[in-house]
Amino acid sequence: MNNESDVIVDFVVDGVKQDAVIIAPLKIRSRTNVSFQWTATLGRHTILIYAEPVVNETIIWNNKLDKTIAIADIWVPGDYPTIQQAVNNSTVGDTITVRDGTYTENINVDKRLTIRSENGSHSTIVKAFEVTADYVNISGFTVGWARSGKGIYLNGADHCNISDNTASNNNCGIYLYSSCNNTLINNNASSNIGSGSRGSDGTNGGNGRDGYGYGIYLNSSSGNTLASNIASSNRGRGGAGGKGGGLGHGGNGGYGYCYGIYLLDSSNNELVNNIANSNRGNGGSGGECRATIPQVYGGYGGSGRSGYCYGIYLQNSSNNTLAGNTANKNSGRGGGGGRGHAECRSNGGNGASGYCYSICISSSRGNTLVNNNASSNNGYGGDGNSGYYGGHGRAGHCYGICISSSGENTLTKNIANSNSVYGGDGGRGYIDRPGGDTRPGGGGGDACSYGFYMKNSNSNTLTENTANSNSGRGGWGGERIGGSGDGCGYGFYIVSSSENIFTKNIANLNNGKGGKGGKGGMIGPDGSDGYGSGIYLLSSSYNTLTKNTANSNTGNGGDGAAGQLGGDGGDGYGYGIYLESSGHSTHAGNTARSNRGYGGSGADGLYDDGRVVTATATTNHGMIHHRCKKATSTLTARSPLPTPRSRSDLQPPAHKTPRQT
Repeated sequence: MNNESDVIVDFVVDGVKQDAVIIAPLKIRSRTNVSFQWTATLGRHTILIYAEPVVNETIIWNNKLDKTIAIADIWVPGDYPTIQQAVNNSTVGDTITVRDGTYTENINVDKRLTIRSENGSHSTIVKAFEVTADYVNISGFTVGWARSGKGIYLNGADHCNISDNTASNNNCGIYLYSSCNNTLINNNASSNIGSGSRGSDGTNGGNGRDGYGYGIYLNSSSGNTLASNIASSNRGRGGAGGKGGGLGHGGNGGYGYCYGIYLLDSSNNELVNNIANSNRGNGGSGGECRATIPQVYGGYGGSGRSGYCYGIYLQNSSNNTLAGNTANKNSGRGGGGGRGHAECRSNGGNGASGYCYSICISSSRGNTLVNNNASSNNGYGGDGNSGYYGGHGRAGHCYGICISSSGENTLTKNIANSNSVYGGDGGRGYIDRPGGDTRPGGGGGDACSYGFYMKNSNSNTLTENTANSNSGRGGWGGERIGGSGDGCGYGFYIVSSSENIFTKNIANLNNGKGGKGGKGGMIGPDGSDGYGSGIYLLSSSYNTLTKNTANSNTGNGGDGAAGQLGGDGGDGYGYGIYLESSGHSTHAGNTARSNRGYGGSGADGLYDDGRVVTATATTNHGMIHHRCKKATSTLTARSPLPTPRSRSDLQPPAHKTPRQT
């Protein structure tokens, strides 16, 4: 700096000017000390010292000095070597600042304190926090490998602030029990895992244990605010069944449950701009049957168990607000069956169903969902395994947004696109010898994908939601004449629900494809049916549909299998808006164009030239009324396809309440 006079130096704290001094004169290469007055407050502050530019000065980058400082009552280490000692010796209202390091502590906080790291969660690691006092603030820690399984645990603690923490590698990242009016903001509760143990081996294999994994879990906790948290890549894995031997059987797998954000018996909460992506619930696979006595019936492979995944789940939780949340790429996968020993005439085990719920509301009322995204989620049915008789594949189910036994909810401008499902494939059957008897392969599982699903739910309002390109592909039949599963893709599926209002929703390009029959044997099995529908109402009356769009939805039948008698292709059903046993409904101004059904191809056979198409594509199936009473509509159906069978047989079981952690 050149010779100057009257240089003004400002002192700025957290963006607010606190003090200033004037230096006069200031010569080249000279040095001077300046001091400022500021009444410090506890916490982390950004300090800026800044010399204002003088006349004709063009370079000012070297006029600034900034630093972040922390002011605390107690420092760890420093005043105390451990965080727990600092807590024990603190006074209500104190601030404890923790320097960088790894602290192998399970910390109990039983008084009103602020506990924070000096430099953020990437630098400061602890095992767990358990909070039993009100008005506790915890920020800037990585919490993992908690002894209790709960990373940050609020037990009967109200008005706490939990922010900027990372809670990973626990059974449950952040858990609130009977804790109200708390704020959780900018936390990352990801990569928490609950794994069930494997069953033991023996004459009869032991069953695998269930596994539960949670990102953020609120139990009996109301009035909380969850904002800008991440609860992704959590896992719930059931253990595999143990192996069986002799004439015994393999053990069954355990169930797998995974929850990104879960509210149980928790009302009046706000969930805003949270992310719950890529969570996984995997059921355990069945154990193998290691039969050793040829040609003697006995033993079988164990069955897989179901996998359940929930991105965001509200159960018995009312008057909550969900706005701007994302729950994408979650998946539920059923466990596969255990392998049988075909030569010893032990059968392959059956797979289990897989369930994925991106956003689910069950037994809850008065909730508001706005601008949430529940897309690209997946459900996979478990495959059956091979054996003397092949095991059956099981169904896959995927729900973008699910409303079950819930009323008076409002859903506006939510997106549930590209959710997909695959039914499990059947296991291969056995041929005793060339030209000998053929044992059937297992059947493929059904596949049902839903953008929006509503069951036993009344007086809900759905406006300007989008459910496009949801798809289900039925499982293929197992080799050696196994039958296949149906495939269903729905934009909006409404069952046993009345007095709901649907306005300006969009449901396009949804698709269901039936599975292929299993090849081989005297008779090639038929392909299964495919169902695609934009808006489907089953046993749902007194609903109002206005200005909705349901275009280009398709159903594709699966292909038949080759055999001495070739199997027929399955039927395809494509509908824009379909009402089955749903009377007293009002429809006005809806659009349903270019919806089509395509039959599957027949297969070659010795006595049948195959290539049989059981249903052909048609021009358009707009709005179909089947067994309805007193329904009014601005659309009528043209050239309707055959009436599909009711899909009620494909509905999942009632929601299970998970184990309390």
